[in-house]
Amino acid sequence: MTPHTPGPWTHGHVGGDFWVGPNGDGSSILARVAWEFGEIEAGRANARLMAAAPSMLAALESARWTLEKIGTEETHGTIDVIVSAIAKATGDA
Repeated sequence: MTPHTPGPWTHGHVGGDFWVGPNGDGSSILARVAWEFGEIEAGRANARLMAAAPSMLAALESARWTLEKIGTEETHGTIDVIVSAIAKATGDA
């Protein structure tokens, strides 16, 4: 797996699209997020979700570690969901 661009990522709006990138000024753009006419809030929400990805991945990795160390039998299903989400994010799915 090739490592992703380190976070934190931010998002913004330039031209007709939203952008996601590691710099708050949009000088380095990882992705442009297009939106349908009349759906600007959906475009903004999608960009915001993408920008949160590195933080969410780190949180999932931390939760997995914690649940594997101190979890109970009832947390095994949650661990499976977390492991699946991490695999999707890292390309191991």
